[in-house]
Amino acid sequence: MKAGYTVQYLEYDAEGQIEKQSVFAENDFLPLGYTYYADGDIKTYSDGTNIHAYTYNFAGRLDTLKKGSTIIRYLYDKSGNLKNPNNHNLNFNAANEVIGYEYDDDADNKELVFVYSKFITKGCCKLKKLWKQFEDWLRLNCPDALDTLNPGASESEISKVEEEISLIFPQGLKELLSIHNGQKDEGIGVLGNYYLLSLEEILETWKTMSQLLEKGSFSDFEAVEPVGPVKKDYWWNPKWISIATNGFGDDICLDLDPDTGGNTGQIITFWHDWEERRVISKSLEEWFMDILSKLDEGTYKIIEEDGEEMFNNDGFTRE
Repeated sequence: MKAGYTVQYLEYDAEGQIEKQSVFAENDFLPLGYTYYADGDIKTYSDGTNIHAYTYNFAGRLDTLKKGSTIIRYLYDKSGNLKNPNNHNLNFNAANEVIGYEYDDDADNKELVFVYSKFITKGCCKLKKLWKQFEDWLRLNCPDALDTLNPGASESEISKVEEEISLIFPQGLKELLSIHNGQKDEGIGVLGNYYLLSLEEILETWKTMSQLLEKGSFSDFEAVEPVGPVKKDYWWNPKWISIATNGFGDDICLDLDPDTGGNTGQIITFWHDWEERRVISKSLEEWFMDILSKLDEGTYKIIEEDGEEMFNNDGFTRE
């Protein structure tokens, strides 16, 4: 916004988003305007003279900015770091630090880089927004899968299951269940050939595994081999919540009791006949962002095998 201008009037659309912004100065008037995509991302911005148009990739990150005849494309690495802010070319190491910069103990430079990067990507992390982008991709690439998704659960239904197992679901899981209360066990499992579990199935799985744990059914199993901060004291931990299954006893779980250095709500694998427990991601939202990035890259996609459609991998393996 130009220096010396003062906002005097704002107009909002039905979604509560700024649609028109009238900006006045002593002898001047600047009419600004905004349009939005269905998920709330800014589609166009009018500065009173020119229209700026924005597009986004499947991970919800800014992809292009068109100003007149000029098109700026934003590039990201596999971790989601912005590689070309303000026409600078950046590369990142495994710790997501910009190569060629030195960092003090507080990682000040890194913080500055990520503040800018998060601004560019609009802080896209809300589960509903990420799931909307994933459904948009399914609608184009595997529309039949949408018919297998159940209607959402109510807040009271979610709370009832939380009370029964004495665990509080992370907000991301609550949002996911409110969109779709699981998936029918038919066709393709939408999460890398894993089927979303309904509240009823989540509860039944938790009860079954808890009973087996109490009976000592896992006592003679091989010791758990964690890959990442997963506690190895249990073959199955009563503070794990199964959220998806491949139908053969292998689940994807939310871990509410991580080992030191882990994150409550991290996503882990559970194999019924293998002792490995691997941390897939720090959260449901981060995992979905990674899936969207892979869809955008083309490393995660629908293939046909033996006449059936399926994903080419499980969604947490990078080829």
